[in-house]
Amino acid sequence: MTRGVDPTGVCVPSAYDALDPARAGRELAGWVSADEAGLARWIIHYCAGVVYGAQVGRDVARHVQAGRLLGLFLIGAGARRPPRQRRCRR
Repeated sequence: MTRGVDPTGVCVPSAYDALDPARAGRELAGWVSADEAGLARWIIHYCAGVVYGAQVGRDVARHVQAGRLLGLFLIGAGARRPPRQRRCRR
């Protein structure tokens, strides 16, 4: 892959869901419901996951370059606080 949202394949959006699986489940339910408010919540959640996943991916790449990948998993790739979710305005 040479273009798109994550051309290098290092984004880990599921890391955001792992921070709060219950919230991830609630937001997914909004997508399943297919109503406007639920879909909006899911899109915001997914976008936050891409942002957070890119930060985690960057950390993984830096640790790989430095030869310290094991240390990353020992301290936790997701130690940083996730970005705040913004509410949709109607």
